[in-house]
Amino acid sequence: METIQNRNETGTIIHIDNKFFLNCQFTRCELIYTGGDFAWRNTSFVECKLTFDGPAGRTLNFLRAFNLLKEQVAGEAASPAATGTVH
Repeated sequence: METIQNRNETGTIIHIDNKFFLNCQFTRCELIYTGGDFAWRNTSFVECKLTFDGPAGRTLNFLRAFNLLKEQVAGEAASPAATGTVH
């Protein structure tokens, strides 16, 4: 897993799969998750948008098909990517 340390970014695209974020702050960024491992410590996400793509997006669409997922969490996007917002 790649360590990303001491980053302070605004308005960028961040791929979170296979990353460990340490002492970072992301503001109004787009976080893209496709289903891989990730972790963070002492890291904040302020008004970031989540995009679930690939296998993660398909999993959300599957759960949505059975009404097992709150749209408030998962967002409104259609497949293949689902989106939501982190506050």
